[in-house]
Amino acid sequence: MKLEIEKEKLNEMLQYLIVADLYEFPELTVDGEGFIQSIQETSDHSVFRYVKFSPSYFKDIEKKEETIKIDGKKLEKIIANEDPKSSIKIETKDGRLFVFGDRTKADLNLVEVDETKIRKSLPFSIKDGVPYFKKKTTPLDTWMSLDLSSFKSICDYAKILETEFFKFLVDEKNKVTIKVGDLEGYAETIEYEPKAEIKEKNSEIVDVVLSRGIKELSDTFKNNIGVRMKTGFPAWFFEGEKTYKFGVLVAPHRREN
Repeated sequence: MKLEIEKEKLNEMLQYLIVADLYEFPELTVDGEGFIQSIQETSDHSVFRYVKFSPSYFKDIEKKEETIKIDGKKLEKIIANEDPKSSIKIETKDGRLFVFGDRTKADLNLVEVDETKIRKSLPFSIKDGVPYFKKKTTPLDTWMSLDLSSFKSICDYAKILETEFFKFLVDEKNKVTIKVGDLEGYAETIEYEPKAEIKEKNSEIVDVVLSRGIKELSDTFKNNIGVRMKTGFPAWFFEGEKTYKFGVLVAPHRREN
C-alpha cells in the first residue's frame, strides 16, 4: 500500500476506522481501482462498522490490491504534531508501515492479519440505501435524519445517569423521543425530544432499545446522522459524501430473563 493524504483527512479517516476505540486495530483493503474498504465487527458481535474511501479522498494512492492491519491509535498519536494541512505519506513494505510527515518519520510494525478472515462484504443486503434482513425480505423501513447536537445530548444525559441504554421511540404521528436510562420501572430516566426529521416510515410505531456503540458513534460522526430502524431489528447509522461512505449497525439490546 502506498498513499499520500492530508494530515487532517488522515485524522478523519482514522476516526471512522477506530470509532472511539471500538476498533483499535483497523483492517484495510485497497482494491485495484484505489478504493480502501474496511468491514469489521466487535468481538461480542454487537456493533458492525463499514467504511469505504474513494481514490479522490487521497492526494495520491497506488492502485494495487493489498490488505493490512494497523494500530490505529498509535498512528493517530504519531501524526499528532504535524500541521493539519501537511502531507503524510504512508507506505507498506516487508511487514512494515512507513510514515513520512513534514516533521515526523516512523517505522512501525504492521499487525498480523489473517486474510481468510477479512470481510469483503456486508452480512446483510442494501438496496437503494435500505438495509434488508431475513434473506432480503425485511427492510429497516423507518428513515430519519437525526441532528448531531441532539445525538451528542443523549450521550451527555447517559453520562449524568451513568447508563448505557437508549430507547428510540417513533409514534403514530412521527414524534421522535429518546429515553435515556436503565429502562426499568425503578430506574432514573431522561426523556428527550431530539431535532429529527422523519423521511420515511412504514411501521406504525418504532420501539428500539440500543446500548453499546451509541456513545462511540456520538464521538465519530461529523454531520447530521441518517438512521434506519425497525422494531426488533438492529439500527443502521450512516453518513457519507462523494469521497467516503460510513455506516454502523448496532444490535438491539435484548433484556435477559
